[in-house]
Amino acid sequence: MLVLLGAVWFRQPARSVRAPNLIRLTSTSGLNADPALSPDGRLLAYASDRGGNGGFDIWVQRVGGGEPLQLTSEPADEAEPSFSPDGTEIVFSRRNTGLYVLGALGGTARLIALAEWARTPRFSPDGRWIAYWSGFSGHGRCRRDPGRTRQHLRRPVSRWFPAAPPAAGRKRALSDLVARW
Repeated sequence: MLVLLGAVWFRQPARSVRAPNLIRLTSTSGLNADPALSPDGRLLAYASDRGGNGGFDIWVQRVGGGEPLQLTSEPADEAEPSFSPDGTEIVFSRRNTGLYVLGALGGTARLIALAEWARTPRFSPDGRWIAYWSGFSGHGRCRRDPGRTRQHLRRPVSRWFPAAPPAAGRKRALSDLVARW
């Protein structure tokens, strides 16, 4: 009986897997890195050296097409953009300075945390906190509002990269560590 079931099971026709429809979103002679998609899927933020100043800046463009918009142009490298939960702001890291927040379509970048080598910033689901990783000071989080002091997490959100924490009171396992927000 088991042999018969096995024969029937393996004779099932293979299901065809549909190939994904991939669309190129950026095309430059430079390097584009650290892509981040807005929560509504309409905007793509990324770091690029396409500006010609020798460093990486933050750019944003509509997913449906259109010209990219350069959001930053500082001499220091800017990278690792991430959208706020409502999609209105982007947090990013500026090398040797800290974390900054600016409007998703431009504006003045606001320093929110002095943290040398602050990396992979991510907003919390409610948008009030930003988690980040720093090779020098460990893991931390800071308030979205400038002028607030940063706090180091008792336990990191992730060993290597922070991620948006789960809803209040829930745990999320990342890498081999668990954190509670």
